[in-house]
Amino acid sequence: AGASVACACVALFPVWVPAEVGFYLYLREKRRRLLRVSEPFDPMEKDECMHHLTCIQRSLVNLSARSHPKISTQFFEDWFKGSSATDITRDDALQWMSQSFMFRDFEALATERERRIVQEVTTDLEGILQHDQLYGADYSYRAEEEEEEEEEEEEEKISGGKSRGMRLEVLKPGFNICGDFDTVHYPFSVYMGIYVFKKVAGMLIRNLGFEQHSWPTHQSRDAEEGGSDGGAFTYWYR
Repeated sequence: AGASVACACVALFPVWVPAEVGFYLYLREKRRRLLRVSEPFDPMEKDECMHHLTCIQRSLVNLSARSHPKISTQFFEDWFKGSSATDITRDDALQWMSQSFMFRDFEALATERERRIVQEVTTDLEGILQHDQLYGADYSYRAEEEEEEEEEEEEEKISGGKSRGMRLEVLKPGFNICGDFDTVHYPFSVYMGIYVFKKVAGMLIRNLGFEQHSWPTHQSRDAEEGGSDGGAFTYWYR
């Protein structure tokens, strides 16, 4: 038996080595793409932008109602580095939406169509934040400063205070403030071993009389709407 296994390993060796090399090169390039922030991504269409914003609104509402009543406040403080939603002007929101969906500053948008999409999404975002369980129907972006307040703003700048007319700093998607992620490569054989183990374990559990069931999640429902496979919560029951 041992000799048969050894012969099989020797016979598969010329096939397995190229497979491992190809798998390594594929994952290395994939990791580079995930860490790359200098190259712009393809801009999103308005429907896709609104889909993401609606999902965020639903998550914030659900979490605030169940277990995290201050989640919406924390959400904006994280994005705007300590500032709240009531501090956001329309210019701040334009920059945020532009970076989130067009992956560049609003002033750097290349076409009028991209600027129009960002402007429309920014207007719709204000309505999304007016949900009763978020900021209420009275919420609106903070108004821009009037010209007669310029002297007061200059005094605040000189005294070291933060001018109310200054644009808020927003985190940029795709930018990892902690630096590059440390990644470890595992051989293709490890993934194959895990896959085979899961299949064998499933067969054994099914032979014991258990049936596999799944419970759809928000991610799986969204994936089904988009025509792709999504992860669902699976369990065995007898």
